[in-house]
Amino acid sequence: KRGTENAEAHEYYLQGRYFWNQFSTDSFPKAIGLFERAVQLDPEYALAHVGVADFYAWACIHGQFSPSDGFPKVLASARRALEIDPLLPEAHSALGLYYSNMQEWDNAESSYRKALELNPYFPLAHEWLSAVLVGTGRYDEGTKEILLAEQLDPMSLRPKVLSAWTLYQARRFDLAVAKGN
Repeated sequence: KRGTENAEAHEYYLQGRYFWNQFSTDSFPKAIGLFERAVQLDPEYALAHVGVADFYAWACIHGQFSPSDGFPKVLASARRALEIDPLLPEAHSALGLYYSNMQEWDNAESSYRKALELNPYFPLAHEWLSAVLVGTGRYDEGTKEILLAEQLDPMSLRPKVLSAWTLYQARRFDLAVAKGN
């Protein structure tokens, strides 16, 4: 099940997302404790498992865990979420994030596209698909995806920063500078 009937588990999940969305060294340890508490309270809460997967993926990217320690947890948590709810876009994106970091580009793209098929308005899936597209030299497609992520999540700084970075990578320097200002 995507959600939970356990209000306390849901509250822990939301608090975990709050800290995870800060993307800082200080906030990440707070996020994982909250996600894990949500899973403990409701082991069938798929979004809480996605929170665990997203945490470990980004904690590895930020150097807080070694890839050999963290990425198996990403895979296990994403797969558990998909066992619970195979139609959960966030779970497909978490799996895509795993594949991205394993440099399995086709699997990553497929996972993100499945997430977007299930929810075309999911900004993180557009954002992470953009990274795969840009990373494989498909700059126009990647730029389109990150700009869409920014449009879908206009209050978040992350897609704004990544839009500038994507434009820079696409060698659209004037637009990258304008976006960064």
